[in-house]
Amino acid sequence: MLALAAACPRQPASKPAPPPAPQPPTHILQVWAEPSLIAPLADIAPVLKKHGLVLQITPKESGELARDAAAGKLGSPPEVYLFTGERALPALIKAKAVDEATARTFAGDRLVVAGRQGERWPSPTVFDLYRLRFKFFGVADSASALGEVCDEALKSDGAYKRIEQRIRRYPGQKELIAALIANEVQLAMVYASAVAQDPELGVSVVVGADLHTDIRYRAVAAAGKASAEGVGGLLRLLAEDAGIQQSLGGLGLLTRSGALEAVR
Repeated sequence: MLALAAACPRQPASKPAPPPAPQPPTHILQVWAEPSLIAPLADIAPVLKKHGLVLQITPKESGELARDAAAGKLGSPPEVYLFTGERALPALIKAKAVDEATARTFAGDRLVVAGRQGERWPSPTVFDLYRLRFKFFGVADSASALGEVCDEALKSDGAYKRIEQRIRRYPGQKELIAALIANEVQLAMVYASAVAQDPELGVSVVVGADLHTDIRYRAVAAAGKASAEGVGGLLRLLAEDAGIQQSLGGLGLLTRSGALEAVR
């Protein structure tokens, strides 16, 4: 027995399991976001949560945001604004509502003419849309950020006057898509990311980027909030985290580098 025991090698004592990695403290951030960003923000929420960030999002259309800032009617502001269009940032800066130095582009988008999936509305250009036998064409209200670039594209390519009598206006992209699916309109001009995220939609025409102002999504800290817990981290992650950028690209958005490329 003694010989047998001596022949058996001693087993090392099992090491205790390492303690779980400490989790970063959770910061709940109040964010106002362009409605077209709601689904992408939901998609990247797990990544943000790993960094201790949880967003409480209030949808705020960017054109409305610009008007409210100009009128001094922002009310109780968030900690971070996420918006698009050319009017929101200047209006926010003039109203002293943001820390301008924190503003950054984190994604972009394109315009497309969309129809219902499975229906064919082929048109080589925006100009040639007038040849199609649709009854109504959906466009966002001109006061919205989406409507502004839609009007630019239709007018730049000479299509607006040709289809003006068949245009129906809707407050924003959500209402446009609902009208399209309900066949209130047969075609609508929307963000490309909306079509990528909705299996009921298909693309008829990809709108040339040279026909309208670049569509860039920007983030900026509210005035006095740049140094608040989690704010700098959110701005940095949106613009710089490779996983988040990949997720945004997978949802039909342009990544930050794509959005910043010159297209003219």
